[in-house]
Amino acid sequence: MKDNRVVALLCTLAIGTAGITGPALAQNVLTTHRLSAGLAAEAVAEAVAACAKQGYRVTAAVVDLDGVDQASLRGDGASITTLDAAHDKAYTVLMLGASRNEGFERRDRAAQRWRAFGRRLGQAAAHLTAGRRLAH
Repeated sequence: MKDNRVVALLCTLAIGTAGITGPALAQNVLTTHRLSAGLAAEAVAEAVAACAKQGYRVTAAVVDLDGVDQASLRGDGASITTLDAAHDKAYTVLMLGASRNEGFERRDRAAQRWRAFGRRLGQAAAHLTAGRRLAH
């Protein structure tokens, strides 16, 4: 029953848009850019091969501008959890609008800020408790 409704809806949409031609149709079309399937597949294959040469067992993923997987390849010996991790990393880089190296640099700067915060917090706690025994 559901299949019939889907077919009917698609037919209705096709018939409804059949009368729209030329500029009216062109105004409603969005142009996007994305890698071809072949290039995306080549990119993940090269990434997995480069990591394998260095002894890493990884999964590589390419997402399109909507964050949808365009290509992914799980390398030999890579655990199943690397599938989600690769997608999440690619999606994060897309959402941050940063290259891979910029993402690592942001991560490192954030880690430095957290370490500095931890040191200051420890110093403040030491100052507040100086000369006093902590109650248990």
